[in-house]
Amino acid sequence: MLIHTDLSEAFKRPDQVRILDLKHQGLTEIPIEIFQLSNLTELRLGYNQIKVISPEIGQLTNLTRLRLGNNQVSVIPAEIEQLTNLTILSLVNNQVKVVPSQLSQLTNLTKLRLLGNQIEVVPAALSQLTKLEILDLADNQIKLIPTEIGQLTSLTELKLAGNQFLVVPTEIGQLTNLKLLDLSFNLIDRIPIHIGNLSNLISLSLKSNRLTNLPNQINRLSKLQYLNLYQNRFAQFPEIITHLSNLKQLHLDNNQIWFLPPSLKNLVQLEQLWLGSNFLQELPSELGQLKSLTHLHLGRNRISQLPTAIENLKDLVTLNLNNNRLTEIPTQILDLPQLITLDLSKNRNSGIESDFGTLLTYQQRMMQTAEQAEKIKIKDQFLSQMSHELKTPIHGVMGSINLIDELKLDGQQLQHLQRAKTSAQYLLNMVNEILQFAELEKGPITYQKLPFNLIEICQQVLEIVQPLSQQRNLDLNLNYRSTFPVGWVGDQHKIRQVLINLLGNAIKFTHQGEISLGLQQTSQGVRIEVADSGIGIEEDQTKLIFEPFTQGSSGINRRFSGTGLGLTISQQFIVGMEGEIGVESQTGQGSIFWVELPLPTVNLTPETEVKDAKLDDHVRKIVLVVDDEIINREIVSAYFQYWGFEVHQAEDGQDCLNQFEIGKYNLIIMDLQMPELDGFETTKQIRQRERESTHQYTPILGLSASVIGDVWSKCESVGMNGYLSKPFETDELKQKVRQLLTD
Repeated sequence: MLIHTDLSEAFKRPDQVRILDLKHQGLTEIPIEIFQLSNLTELRLGYNQIKVISPEIGQLTNLTRLRLGNNQVSVIPAEIEQLTNLTILSLVNNQVKVVPSQLSQLTNLTKLRLLGNQIEVVPAALSQLTKLEILDLADNQIKLIPTEIGQLTSLTELKLAGNQFLVVPTEIGQLTNLKLLDLSFNLIDRIPIHIGNLSNLISLSLKSNRLTNLPNQINRLSKLQYLNLYQNRFAQFPEIITHLSNLKQLHLDNNQIWFLPPSLKNLVQLEQLWLGSNFLQELPSELGQLKSLTHLHLGRNRISQLPTAIENLKDLVTLNLNNNRLTEIPTQILDLPQLITLDLSKNRNSGIESDFGTLLTYQQRMMQTAEQAEKIKIKDQFLSQMSHELKTPIHGVMGSINLIDELKLDGQQLQHLQRAKTSAQYLLNMVNEILQFAELEKGPITYQKLPFNLIEICQQVLEIVQPLSQQRNLDLNLNYRSTFPVGWVGDQHKIRQVLINLLGNAIKFTHQGEISLGLQQTSQGVRIEVADSGIGIEEDQTKLIFEPFTQGSSGINRRFSGTGLGLTISQQFIVGMEGEIGVESQTGQGSIFWVELPLPTVNLTPETEVKDAKLDDHVRKIVLVVDDEIINREIVSAYFQYWGFEVHQAEDGQDCLNQFEIGKYNLIIMDLQMPELDGFETTKQIRQRERESTHQYTPILGLSASVIGDVWSKCESVGMNGYLSKPFETDELKQKVRQLLTD
């Protein structure tokens, strides 16, 4: 069905308009002309600044879907009761305080989403919505759940997280079709026994409440697979849980639990067990009978010894034992065949060296024989060399383009230059995807947890993909509420790559319309959405879309180029950051790729802004550019010369050391991959000479074309002050230089 995105075009044939999409239009009110579209079935007005819903909304009696999320609506008019054909009503992230009783007249509603408003009272009249399947009232100010909620017997999902109620009504036990119940982030201190009636429940989240126990009737939730009791007040392990034989994930971290019962062995299907930040001193031998376990988190307890039975957990992939009281590395865990990640850090009362007790990587696991070790070494060398050989010439191309971009060019010249830049960026993305996939295939990678500006990252990514969108005449939009936090803690580089992948994918499969990048704060962290008006994805293909080398059907593969790795890499990055990624799509109408990450916010101190292109504060300062590739050396030197620096060059590590002995430099730009004496060893020797002599301390910025391994950690360990991956953006280098010279 045709989706109209232009109101004037829609009114050329108003009787034929069924779906009207006016998202991201900057609307402050609903255009009155819309109310004349009598055959309209779906109205999308999300991500505007609409404050008032006109009473005329009641004229659209054929509406089945009304989406007004992410606006500034404070009042739902009574006239909405006239929309009796509505099946979906979404007013997420508005300023609604009162839910009018007239909503009860919308008896065909199946989905009602009022997440992120200011609602305090849920009217009992909503009980008349007997067809309702999904009710989302999370992140409001609700203090009381009406008992009439038990009449909504068609509900399959009930989301009430992030409110202020203390009591769960017993009538909730009447919702026997519920599959998902989220009561997180409230003030609940007890759960009614009637919860045992929810025989179809698959997911139950009760995290961040005040629970000290669970009713015995919870053992009747035979289909329950996911149970989250994070951050409550359990002093004892709720043993009744051990009767839930189909449980796959159990979160009990951040409680006050002292011991685990032997009956824990009954959870034979359990795959993930989270027990961090409790008071555990020992573990029962029965833990070894949980043979389905893949992830076991026991950090921040008081454990001094592991049971030998832990060697039976043959499928264990992750074992976290940080911040305990272990006195030696338990040898039995080193024999676990699937173990990828082992964290033994900060066992403070132990003799374990800190560098010996952090992460056991996949590479270390595979190095059990000399033959295996040699194979891995050869593979790593090959990937590293391939990364260098492929990205070095791309750096030369993009660096030259950026330098030309500083010149005054006419319109046609700029057009040609932009085409070259777009092609180079496309090639770079493909190379990065291939190399990143190869790196992920080796095993787990390290994820940073550092403060960063998410809005700034999004703006940078949009600038990168903008040339591609302009070629297709597509609009790019960044949408977030004024209250959205700027500072977050996480791996900005991985998030940046995910955004590039998702936006690039959206542009590739969209012929006309717009691409929007939306940001939303959630109770767990942040939700990122990339929405397009493209070709969409067939339902059977959405299950395969994150598989490597997959773009959808074979027909799509033939029509659209690419490696088919971008979404695979994105998924692995997101999962590695303990987040989720998914897609919602309709064929011919577009797709929404969403990411949810459990990231904490942080207050960022204002960074020093780049004053101008020539960094006037640092004119005539001396920089030494070290690179064995003459093209790269000349390009980097040209940047600094343009900015007013005095530039010296060194063609390898030894040449750098020789010049360092006789000259005084304000900054050294160090290539990492050089023959004989690489950038790491050269830096180590510079720092050693500074300690042994009167040499002034010189900041060193590492440059590398490699995406293999945790490059920054290695740079940091030898004394470098910063790191950039080649090819880099001009502003990225400029900002890093100013930071190093002003610190």
